[in-house]
Amino acid sequence: MCRAYDKLSSTDIVHDHTISGPLYYSGVDQARVATCHTPLTGRIKELYSHVPAVHLVAVSRAQARQAADNVKIADVIYNGIDVDAVWTGEGGGGYVCFLGRMDPAKGVDIAIDVANRAGIPLRIAAKLTWPAEKSYFREVVKPKLSRDVCYVGELSAAEKYDLLREAVALLNPIRWPEPFGLAMVEALAVGTPVVARPYGAATEIVRDGQTGYLRKGNKALAEALLGCPSLTRTRCRADAVKRFSRATMAARYDSLYRKLLHAP
Repeated sequence: MCRAYDKLSSTDIVHDHTISGPLYYSGVDQARVATCHTPLTGRIKELYSHVPAVHLVAVSRAQARQAADNVKIADVIYNGIDVDAVWTGEGGGGYVCFLGRMDPAKGVDIAIDVANRAGIPLRIAAKLTWPAEKSYFREVVKPKLSRDVCYVGELSAAEKYDLLREAVALLNPIRWPEPFGLAMVEALAVGTPVVARPYGAATEIVRDGQTGYLRKGNKALAEALLGCPSLTRTRCRADAVKRFSRATMAARYDSLYRKLLHAP
């Protein structure tokens, strides 16, 4: 990390996406930007409170609020995807899907209960690598699998978008204040509504009643799933293009860079 910063000593701006990088200071008078991709709580929050020379970017307003008065946020810039590289689907698969990590915080078990309540088949695509993920799957998720609740594994990018395109909705019943949630943006980009719990950035990504629904209880989430066919998939796509495209993200960062370079 130190050698990397030394190599960049002649640049005008260094943009860091690591956690430890902002702690290193080479003595060179250059603007330093860091994007935080984790919750701004605990040790991470304490770390950033000790690097005032770094212009910290939050990936959602919810994440920025976690900083409170301890950490100064230079800007809030949403993550973006290449929306031009994906196309919309009709949602004709007759199922809802879950996409994420096999982790209690992601609420896979909640998704199963909600889908069963709604009487809609569920397809679960989730990373299953670490011991904790395997334990959660074995002890909590696997016993709930059935003909209508299937674990389809960890998918490639192409397979992921195929799953999302034909889904009635993406079900994202998180238990934690997720800083962003790229799966929700990927779903909207192909026109698929998102049903999520109103935690973290979900309240900013999902427009309740327009591009999906935000509900807390399992019964309310199930009712929301049944309402998804009435939502306009073109509106979901248009919202993703406007707010979460790679071009939009790049323009926001370009504006921040120019602001910092011309700062007195």
